[in-house]
Amino acid sequence: MFYYQPQWGSHHDSKPELIFEHLRILNVRGTPTFFENGRALDDFGMESLRRLIKEEVDKAYR
Repeated sequence: MFYYQPQWGSHHDSKPELIFEHLRILNVRGTPTFFENGRALDDFGMESLRRLIKEEVDKAYR
């Protein structure tokens, strides 16, 4: 999202229609939205976060 900020976040010429398009493309449905390796997380809680971290660590150390 911040990569595209210069396109929509100029202080003198804001373009809110662009940020909403970028949010749609990134699949941001609300705030906060958490991402893991570029994927928006559908389920977020302590157990799902622990499971996700374990999966990613296991992948890294295969």
